[in-house]
Amino acid sequence: MIGLAAEMTFWAKSGEAIEPTHGSPYGAIQYLGVADATLTGKRIDARLIAAGYDWMRIGDDGYWRPEVQAQFRTVDGAIVLMRYAGLVEYNASLLSLASADHLSDCSAHYMRMVFSFITGADRYRWLNTSLFVGAAVRVGAGQVEYEIHRVT
Repeated sequence: MIGLAAEMTFWAKSGEAIEPTHGSPYGAIQYLGVADATLTGKRIDARLIAAGYDWMRIGDDGYWRPEVQAQFRTVDGAIVLMRYAGLVEYNASLLSLASADHLSDCSAHYMRMVFSFITGADRYRWLNTSLFVGAAVRVGAGQVEYEIHRVT
């Protein structure tokens, strides 16, 4: 039976944004920098160590499809690379939350991701050998927070 185990919270703050590539044969892509981020849970405590990126594909169907990569260092010095992709239902309600000056509950919105991690540190080897899914639980101006679960 497939199950889910709560593993960590991922918080991120976006940085630089570049105008979307409307008219491109590959579709419109909105670039957003990842300026700050954390991974926190019982088995991990890490902070962004280099700017990450988000290539947000803007679909004509009302969904955005993020492709994100970010680099972390744990409090005990391990390097953890993270990548995720998924679906964001983009509508006026979400836009309103995303422009608020504080993090607000967004559980009514479809923001689901598939996460993967890479590390060489033995104590975090479980990140390399597990599948992870997450849902955004709060969003605010330039910020998002996801609850990440390990698929068991």
